[in-house]
Amino acid sequence: MLFGAWAYLVRDWRKLQLLCTLPVALLLLHIPFVDESPRWLMMQGRYKVAANTLMKAARWHSVTLPPRNELEQLLAKFHSEDVEERSETRDSTTGARCCLRTWWEDLSILARIPILRRITIALFGCWFCTGVTYWGISLSGTTFRLP
Repeated sequence: MLFGAWAYLVRDWRKLQLLCTLPVALLLLHIPFVDESPRWLMMQGRYKVAANTLMKAARWHSVTLPPRNELEQLLAKFHSEDVEERSETRDSTTGARCCLRTWWEDLSILARIPILRRITIALFGCWFCTGVTYWGISLSGTTFRLP
């Protein structure tokens, strides 16, 4: 609805495009200030930075965490357990077959869990309608008459 109001007030399409793009461009400026994911930092072996990020989040949410050195040890322990678990679950199958099986397992989650199934069906419907609308407009674009 806001876009309709902007389009009514700003008649030139180039200025309207700039007006719609500007908020997103401003949001991109904050990316350098966003912390990395503690899990990603842990998987990279950067336990001190991960602990700092967790401590910052704990202060923000008024939650207490173990002391910093104990937290770093816990992160190292979790990382080593995760690496062991991944090496145990890895099959002898490699290549395209393994990738397809992993892809199918990830995709099947969308159908197994009821809420994800509903969201997936709704999104498929939205994408279908959007695609058909775009296709219809692009095919009949020459028949539109502008006032």
